[in-house]
Amino acid sequence: MKKLISLIIFLSLILNIVCTNAKLLGGVYDMAYPFSENGFARVAFSGKWGIINKNEEFVLDNEYDYIDELNSDRIKFKKGNLFGFLDADFNEVIKAQFADAEDFSHDLACVQNESGKWGFINKNGENITDFIFDSAHSFADNLALVEKDGLYGYIDENGEMVITPQFSESYDFSCGLACFKKDDLYGYIDKTGKVKIPPEYSLAWDFCENLAAVKKDELYSFIDTEGNVKISGDYDRATRFSGGLAPVRKKNGKYGLINSKGTLIIPHKYDFISEFSERYASVRIDEKYGYINENGLSVIPCIFDRADSFSGGYAFAVMGEKSGYIDKTGTFIENISFSDGGKFSNGTANVLFENGLWGYTDLKKTEANENSEKNTENNAATDTEKVFSPDITANNLSAIKIKIGDKKIIADGKESTLSYPPIIEDERTLLPIRAIVEAIGGTVLWDGQTQKITITSADTKIVLTVHSTLAKVNNRIIPIEKAPKIYDGVTLVPLRFVAESLNMSVKWNGETKEIILYY
Repeated sequence: MKKLISLIIFLSLILNIVCTNAKLLGGVYDMAYPFSENGFARVAFSGKWGIINKNEEFVLDNEYDYIDELNSDRIKFKKGNLFGFLDADFNEVIKAQFADAEDFSHDLACVQNESGKWGFINKNGENITDFIFDSAHSFADNLALVEKDGLYGYIDENGEMVITPQFSESYDFSCGLACFKKDDLYGYIDKTGKVKIPPEYSLAWDFCENLAAVKKDELYSFIDTEGNVKISGDYDRATRFSGGLAPVRKKNGKYGLINSKGTLIIPHKYDFISEFSERYASVRIDEKYGYINENGLSVIPCIFDRADSFSGGYAFAVMGEKSGYIDKTGTFIENISFSDGGKFSNGTANVLFENGLWGYTDLKKTEANENSEKNTENNAATDTEKVFSPDITANNLSAIKIKIGDKKIIADGKESTLSYPPIIEDERTLLPIRAIVEAIGGTVLWDGQTQKITITSADTKIVLTVHSTLAKVNNRIIPIEKAPKIYDGVTLVPLRFVAESLNMSVKWNGETKEIILYY
């Protein structure tokens, strides 16, 4: 017994030494996520999940099969095939007992029992509803979407059914309205279940900043919560407003940005425009990415194969076979390169090292140490004097290669086989997505009854439905141009939409019909 205890103590010490020296050895984790506001991060090590502090010491042993985001006082975990919840101090307050579970919202969580039915519990694990639903969603705008006998309705925070299941398809509430479908057209209901905006649109977004993008007669416009058209134009694609701006696309295939009055702020010249983060937005021209500011000025040229959102003053970017973090002048941080990287949180980012394992970095400290001699002579420089100069460090890039009509897939140099070859339909690439998602550490779940595909990777959750052109990304409604379909018993999904939602960049070679996904 003493020998066993000594062995356990020895192995624990070795584990902490390895993790504490992660920055010296490169990555040590199978997967690592950003630090939460309270200074902890979830990591996977040797196939099991745990929680570490800023010193990379385990505060919760890695004995779990999954741990969800930490920014909550109820944290979902998985042991074996069952889910439970931890409290903010990482104690198991609701034991692992559910076949599936969603995160807590409004102090309630929807959970699934072993018979496949869903219900709601409170933070003490007590049942608020019976397990009577075929599916259930987290609360949004004080109501939760539930499905019973193939129809959708809504319950309130007391578990009372306030809108009887009656819709063949409906979505979460936002700005007091929820999108629903009737006879292949979309409209909106209010919180009493009354139709507020009649179903007359072929596609519809959820409301954001009291405006929603809707499609009618092949063109998009924006309506207010009363159903009045507030912005119209010859847009063949539109998305939601964020920070007072929304991307819109003309028939020439180019995106621009409009404000809430419909005024064009940024001309239609981009193939893609992301949401703004730290006053910068990533844009794409001819498969190359760069950045614009809120005034529409090009602040970093479109020369990158991948350009993520800025956080903490840095963004992960890829140029050819070189990758790492750039600052807001578009300059790669000297002598610091990674195969992949996440967003900065409290000055630290999760990164993938050359050894294929994850760890953490603090670029500000590293950059300050390496450039201490340069700081003296650069003290007089101002932001307006900074110029773009891509000083890049070589690195091996993580990539996935596929080819239209070919089942072969090469993920980070390793070859495997898809269940069905990628195809092109209506100028959109469709393929079975599981191999790609699992290659980047994500999961894919298929519900044969509802024909829904749930893709989870890092902090992104995508829900697609066969034959539906409405998707959900982190509980937001996203219209897509090509719906998933089933070919020869295999479900194929639109590649670019999924890849870019998972923060991957897509490079297309029209001559060879090859596609490279950078991640």
